[in-house]
Amino acid sequence: MPDAAPNTLAMLTQLSRSVYRRISETAATPNLKHFVVLSHLREIGPAPQKYVGQLLCIDPNNTVLMLNEMEAAGLIVRRRDPSDRRRHLVEATENGLLSLEATQRGMIAVEDEILAALSPAQRAQFDVLLHQALHGEHGVMSNARRAVLVS
Repeated sequence: MPDAAPNTLAMLTQLSRSVYRRISETAATPNLKHFVVLSHLREIGPAPQKYVGQLLCIDPNNTVLMLNEMEAAGLIVRRRDPSDRRRHLVEATENGLLSLEATQRGMIAVEDEILAALSPAQRAQFDVLLHQALHGEHGVMSNARRAVLVS
């Protein structure tokens, strides 16, 4: 019987674990979840706290704990949403954006190491496919955005 190759989700999980392991070994690189949050806040501007949790696929309690940590580090601020005082909007601070830029420089080395087996053309294609999977009509990111808009 031939060896069965892991399915796509198993391989994505392995790749994700490799990234997390490599980043945790890099002392200059902060928490990857903080990096993801700051990247999205830079892209879209202030966002509802609920969106941040859905973006990272974490429950509301863990979202609050993570945002408390980020706020204490001066990476983000939370303000009441003027259109709905029950909600908080999360916004990257200048310090958060500077931290993001420094982290991005450090991430290049990690990305180069993790994706070393891919040619430049394959890496470009991989990037396009990941964006499509995350942001496409049925992707994780579009589902998070849709859920926040509906709520």
